[in-house]
Amino acid sequence: MSENHGSEDIHSTVATALLDEQEETPEEKEKAQGEEIELSDMSKQLRFANIQRGLLTSSEEEEDRSEGHAHSTSSASASSYRELKIEYRAYPWRWLMLLVLCLINVSNGTMWLTFAPIPDRTAVYYNVSVNAVDWFSITYFIVSLVIGLFSIFVLDKYGLKVSLYLGAMFNLSGAVLRYLSTLDPVVCSNVFDKSGFMVAIIGQFLTACAQPFLLYAPTLLAAVWFPPNQRAICTNFASVANPIGIAIAQLVSPYVVSSSNRLPTLVRTFSLLGTELYDLSQ
Repeated sequence: MSENHGSEDIHSTVATALLDEQEETPEEKEKAQGEEIELSDMSKQLRFANIQRGLLTSSEEEEDRSEGHAHSTSSASASSYRELKIEYRAYPWRWLMLLVLCLINVSNGTMWLTFAPIPDRTAVYYNVSVNAVDWFSITYFIVSLVIGLFSIFVLDKYGLKVSLYLGAMFNLSGAVLRYLSTLDPVVCSNVFDKSGFMVAIIGQFLTACAQPFLLYAPTLLAAVWFPPNQRAICTNFASVANPIGIAIAQLVSPYVVSSSNRLPTLVRTFSLLGTELYDLSQ
């Protein structure tokens, strides 16, 4: 009888414990789950910090990666990782990148308005009308509308490096053709007496294609290469480079080209500047 009575007491105790567990309130369950998530997050943060400091072995790192992959959908874990502060390093090479972009923009600006201050002497040299000389400037506006959206896509999809290479390549190609337009075999062609002008216009079209890739690059350069407190300086310097090139062309062109036969000197000087800057950008 005593054994049966003891067995009944044990069963009643177990049943009472099960009832107590079933009667646990939702608040208590939520609190327990929150404590488990908090402990799991603290463990992940500690492991992540140890990996950053090189304190974990390769097997432990592999275990941490597998555990992180299994819980990648957890919002609590994601928020704890976002709270970790990641420091980026600013390299001294960023100033060279800024200098290269500024110089290429200056070169492109000089090619834009090389002929605008001297339309009459340009018309005499290329054997065209003064109105035809205006196409050297108009070309830039037309091409910017067509190439502008494509250059934005290239910057966003392929990054700063590809954009600068394309800009420098177009600038170089246009500079070479402008240079060729001043050579006697081209200008004095018997097939078409305006061949020099046509070659120069094609070169101007190529330099115009370079402009969107160069003008839209300063903000991305500042965001990728410079810390937050220097991004405004980077953007301002790179953006003002093209107007500086325009100002140089406006001042130098009338001074150098005193007569139409002096035009090749000006064109070749600006073209050689563009080719040298392409080498620097590599």
